[in-house]
Amino acid sequence: MLNLNEYSKRFAEKLVAKYPQWDAYIKLCAEATAPGSLELTIPAPNQQGRELYISTSGDEITIGFDTWHTHYRNYETDDQEDEFIGALDLLEEIVTEKLAVVSCLHDNDFCMSYISEAGEEPSVEKLNDSRQSQEKVNRFLVKSWKGTVDAEYDV
Repeated sequence: MLNLNEYSKRFAEKLVAKYPQWDAYIKLCAEATAPGSLELTIPAPNQQGRELYISTSGDEITIGFDTWHTHYRNYETDDQEDEFIGALDLLEEIVTEKLAVVSCLHDNDFCMSYISEAGEEPSVEKLNDSRQSQEKVNRFLVKSWKGTVDAEYDV
């Protein structure tokens, strides 16, 4: 049994209730800013090298897939249940391929990434970064959990 902190225990219970097959991937986070944090790296089905990353380091949930990641922490109300629900909803959208990651490249060099509805064609107008980055991007790689909506676009 892992010695998880209270925040991580509560999230792990909800996560494993929804995805029991992920229980085997839970481990203590080696570089946690809060002792007892968990981390998981779940390999995508049939996609060698593609992984979903989940962590509770710092008493916030971090979710990453491919080149993109986000953090869940409700600083306004400190409502942890709300954080857990938001994170679990996002995970559901990723593994059911409602969302995909868009990597923005300049030739083969990574510039930035964002998450998008699956099947939505990427464009530089959707980038929330500086004008310089928008002008620099000339290629998009779209990756999804199972790979069914993967695509490559030239600008």
